Amino acid sequence: AVGAPLPVITGLPGSGRHNLAAAAAGILECAAVELPLGRIFLDRILATPPEMLLENLILARQHMGAREVLVISDAEQLLGLPASERRPAMVEMSRIPRIILIARGRPGKTTRLVNGISLACPGLRGKEEVRQLIQAEYPRMKQIADSALTAICRAASVAGAGILPGQVLYLVRLGAFL
Repeated sequence: AVGAPLPVITGLPGSGRHNLAAAAAGILECAAVELPLGRIFLDRILATPPEMLLENLILARQHMGAREVLVISDAEQLLGLPASERRPAMVEMSRIPRIILIARGRPGKTTRLVNGISLACPGLRGKEEVRQLIQAEYPRMKQIADSALTAICRAASVAGAGILPGQVLYLVRLGAFL
């Protein structure tokens, strides 16, 4: 419905925001189609970033398939728009039947977007979840030394956010090349 609140997944880079959005689309048996605001909010000669955003949202609404979810990443950039330009964009977004916004931010901090419902993307909570992630991503890796797991957890941990899955996988890939 027009003006309905929009879901906003917030979290730090590497916390799994994009994976969570893709999983939500998968549950709906839809494909996630990303619209990165970071690429739209560039200075342009013929159109301002808000004009470019509205144009892209209108096109997305017109051309989205019945089995697609529009994932708008870098949504925190909307906060840089004056309210008079942000409101029309949010209204246009609310007209899109299946939409998820992704914003950078610390878990627990509500994103100040107009008409957005913030869902924090928490990190992993301990060694066992990290072990499960590594085994899911690298099924041929049968065991991981407890000392290595402890080091990975410590290196990928962010206060207040937990253990960031993206950092865990980066560290495992880095270790595989050393």
